[in-house]
Amino acid sequence: MWNYLHIFFRSPTTMLIVIGLALYIIGVIPRRRGDVPFCRKCKYNLTGSTSQHCPECGRQINAKSVVFGERYTRRGLTYASLLFYLPAYVQFLAMVPSLSYYQLLSTEWLIDAAQSDDATIHRPAWNELQRRITAQDLTGEEFQELIDVSLAAHAKFAPDADLPQQTFEYIKLLGTAYSGNHLTDEQIDALCDNMVYMELNVRPTVLAGESVPAELKLQYYSLPAPWWIRIERVNIVSGGQMRSDYSRYAPHRIPLSRFGSFTHQLDFDQYAIGQHQLSVNATVAVYVGQSGNKAKSKLKREYDFQMRADYEVVESLPPNQFIVSREKETGDDLRDAIWLSDFRLRNGQVHGTINYENLPVDVAFDVYSRVIGDTTQVESLLIRRQRWKSRYRVRWPHNGPTFDTLDLMLRSDVTRARQTVDIFETWEGDIVFEDVPVVVED
Repeated sequence: MWNYLHIFFRSPTTMLIVIGLALYIIGVIPRRRGDVPFCRKCKYNLTGSTSQHCPECGRQINAKSVVFGERYTRRGLTYASLLFYLPAYVQFLAMVPSLSYYQLLSTEWLIDAAQSDDATIHRPAWNELQRRITAQDLTGEEFQELIDVSLAAHAKFAPDADLPQQTFEYIKLLGTAYSGNHLTDEQIDALCDNMVYMELNVRPTVLAGESVPAELKLQYYSLPAPWWIRIERVNIVSGGQMRSDYSRYAPHRIPLSRFGSFTHQLDFDQYAIGQHQLSVNATVAVYVGQSGNKAKSKLKREYDFQMRADYEVVESLPPNQFIVSREKETGDDLRDAIWLSDFRLRNGQVHGTINYENLPVDVAFDVYSRVIGDTTQVESLLIRRQRWKSRYRVRWPHNGPTFDTLDLMLRSDVTRARQTVDIFETWEGDIVFEDVPVVVED
């Protein structure tokens, strides 16, 4: 609040306010004129009174209790003063939207409010805390308390966790605290203890003759540069044998963001019918320093992951292991949930966006383009059912004549859907978008 008042009183309108106030005082409380006596206390007209006390209030009459002359209000000056107040009033109205009573609250209250799940509470509280941090208005104890709250939020991280929005704000604060050397060694250790997760997923039932779909997923929840990850080692064993060459995954350098994940597909062949186990041992190191340069970085933590996942190879899939729908209603729902936008022909390439929201089922598509009677597969994609809006950008080369419309076909690929670790129900059919407009750019 004092910030706003400071800005207000340093503005040019301050002089206008002073002049307006002076005119108002002169107009409403003018000097007395004449010699008519009045009681100073109750303003009673004492003309003709011979009593030693005021007939109205009973005050004793003497030289100090009597004033002489009448006040005549000067309305013109009073109205003129309003013209000087007008610029200040306009400036005040402009300031009102940015005023916040959170600036009047204690830091302790703000820290508690910033942990609320209600965005209407935690957002203004966090904004005010950020303002105080920037203005260096927090004491050392208050800042350390905020760091402890941020570390507690960081410790709640788990793979695929649905984290509240303010958690990311806490991580940003930890980055600021680390850069400013405000974290103790114990706090840095607490931060590193809960920074990286790795998990292994494999399709539980696989059809003989098809590759075994497996997925190695690394998730991290940490600070931005200069923190970075290096995957030092990945050993993948199934049936007592090393499966393929995955040395390309190690070493692998990943600059850390506040939150992120990436997935390696580990498809391999297994023809023997029966139960099997996939074993993955991996080492992930976290460094601080120049990204990708171990010589100029400091090792903060090294994680060893030992993961196991069971799967079965069968001659034929049980009916409940993979469900394929061919219902027209499901296809219509898919068609309604997918739309195209922003298709352009530029520099010998076609660019466009496939948007989707509220998908009724997981599905794998091969994407075909039909231009001037020529049909070409241009892309393959996996999209999973979800309620939020998402998009997939497609691009492919085109060296033929220009065009202003195209047909785009999404043809389901059931085999590809079956070769994922998590799709057990899908739809089979085609979705066709005809006469999609294309903007030709020079």
